[in-house]
Amino acid sequence: EQIGSWCGEANFGETFRVDCHSWGTRTALEYEVTQRFKNVICVPGDSDCVLLLRKVSSCDKLNHSQTMEHSEERRKRDAIGCGFIFKLLSSSKRILVGHNLLRDLLFLYEKFHKPLPESYTEFKRNLHQLFPRIFDTRHIINKLRVELRNHPEYKEWFISSSLGMLYSELHSEENRRLLYQPTVT
Repeated sequence: EQIGSWCGEANFGETFRVDCHSWGTRTALEYEVTQRFKNVICVPGDSDCVLLLRKVSSCDKLNHSQTMEHSEERRKRDAIGCGFIFKLLSSSKRILVGHNLLRDLLFLYEKFHKPLPESYTEFKRNLHQLFPRIFDTRHIINKLRVELRNHPEYKEWFISSSLGMLYSELHSEENRRLLYQPTVT
């Protein structure tokens, strides 16, 4: 009733704020208002639970509706774009390199390929069909730490497997010499 009486009295360009209890209520009210009132549009409020109504001319309402349709199409296209990139990466069969990749790969697989399989073994098999060569720098560091733990000159290396610490350790002057020191036979 309040919206109806406001709509009858308001001038073009005036806004009316409606505080909703939840995002769901706001969404339902937004749908109802746009269907019932031919000269009212909904504009973003300052939170998910606020609906701002603006009285507009029929021409402005048409323009707003077209803009919203284009915006929705853009959101769909962007979502499809992420899936397209996933498929492009997979079909290229290039090396996939990352740091601590497991969660990222689980997310990408589920969102852009298909639901996660029941077992980790099956997931690994399916993932390696999509990406045959995966290098996880954190996994590599953990393996190196095990290999180098008995060598005194490398004992302090890779205490942390964080990417920032790894970068610092590998780019320090002392460790750079150790890494690239040639062996003459």
